[in-house]
Amino acid sequence: MLVVKEVTKSFDDLPVLNNIGFQIADNEIVALIGPSGCGKSTLLNIISGLEPLDIGKIEYSGDAISYVFQDDRLLQWRSVWDNIRIVNNTINENEISELICDVGLKGFEKYKPNQLSGGMKKRCGIARAFYYKSKLLIMDEPFQGLDYCLRQEMLKMLLRVWNRRKQSVLFITHEIDEALTVAGRIVVMSKRPGTILQEFNLKGIEDRSLSSLEINNIRQQIVSSLT
Repeated sequence: MLVVKEVTKSFDDLPVLNNIGFQIADNEIVALIGPSGCGKSTLLNIISGLEPLDIGKIEYSGDAISYVFQDDRLLQWRSVWDNIRIVNNTINENEISELICDVGLKGFEKYKPNQLSGGMKKRCGIARAFYYKSKLLIMDEPFQGLDYCLRQEMLKMLLRVWNRRKQSVLFITHEIDEALTVAGRIVVMSKRPGTILQEFNLKGIEDRSLSSLEINNIRQQIVSSLT
């Protein structure tokens, strides 16, 4: 569905990405994890077509990509309902209502962004991205700045929405436990210039315990890779 081949990128004399390669299959959640400044966001911008690459190739079988940025990027003059509806020319009121319910915004359909909390804005942005209905959804540290309990709640919400729609997701984070919670596969990047250090395949997402022996072993291997 998505194939990233030997992607290399520099800004002037600063090398940012070096020979990056990995794949994402249909209906798969892949978490890309690495230290701050390793080129994760640059790689997302290359995949989405916002940034040109120097060397390599991006192969994608879809027509478009949904993008959830670190900031919510909602239209301030539109309601929650309209912020979701506007990304798709086909209006399906039942689906919009279902998404609003799934992300925990039922009752807030008519609210404007300035009436919402930070977490609620992120929920609206995620609902909007899924309603866009691309084959691939990429998320650039979407829960950055939220406290631990709220992040865990948001991760469960993301899995709930994904379970209904089964789009492929590339989830970028530098929080190991976020990756361990949502991903079927974790790709670990090195410090800048970012390259792929390791990949980990995880068994079923539903009812996964972050305290299990298997998850603890993977956590320790990721920590070792990043230190």
